[in-house]
Amino acid sequence: GESMRLFKIKCSGFWSYQPLLSVVLCLIIVTANYQFLNSQKTVLRQKEKIVLENSLNSLESLLTSWSLDQQKIVSAWANQRDNHNTIQQLLRLDSGLSGNVSQSSLVAKLQAQFKPLIEPHNYENFILFSPKGKVIASHYPEPANRNYPFSLEMALANIPQIGHPYKVSILKNKIHNSPDIQMMIVVPIEGENQRNIIGVLALTIDPSHSFAGFFRTIRPGET
Repeated sequence: GESMRLFKIKCSGFWSYQPLLSVVLCLIIVTANYQFLNSQKTVLRQKEKIVLENSLNSLESLLTSWSLDQQKIVSAWANQRDNHNTIQQLLRLDSGLSGNVSQSSLVAKLQAQFKPLIEPHNYENFILFSPKGKVIASHYPEPANRNYPFSLEMALANIPQIGHPYKVSILKNKIHNSPDIQMMIVVPIEGENQRNIIGVLALTIDPSHSFAGFFRTIRPGET
């Protein structure tokens, strides 16, 4: 009897701590779950970072490839014999050298030579610059004193460029149905025997058509 009484007293003492034990147990479970969720978030962030880096590397590779292809196309067109002769004659006339052909007829000839290049590559305009940055000829009229998004110094140093996107004037859009945003592919024009740079040629392109292929090529990741 006495031993049973002592056992009941001990049990009642133990169960009196039950609420406190429940709280402690809940805190342990919550802490464990919190740590687990944090570890899962860290793993997920690492995976997202890897996916994002891979996507950016893929996009950078595609952009580099596209830029090189565009520069090759424009350089090949500018160096094609008939086109190069027309460009050289225009640059000579601008520098004060006399010629047998008028500037207007040479511009018209270059415009005609440019037309077959427009549709296959989504080009909008060509602009021929003198070494001083003066616009000598273009497919569509260019506004005076425009700041173009490329480095003339780099072009004259025989470095092709892809200019940053820039907004086209509203008036030009209405007249020629041009896109709102354009980019420039800029290549140097070499003189006879490739000894010096005598001018700079820029072809404008509609990036909305050119970059559409990127979104078909790059698949969305887990981000």
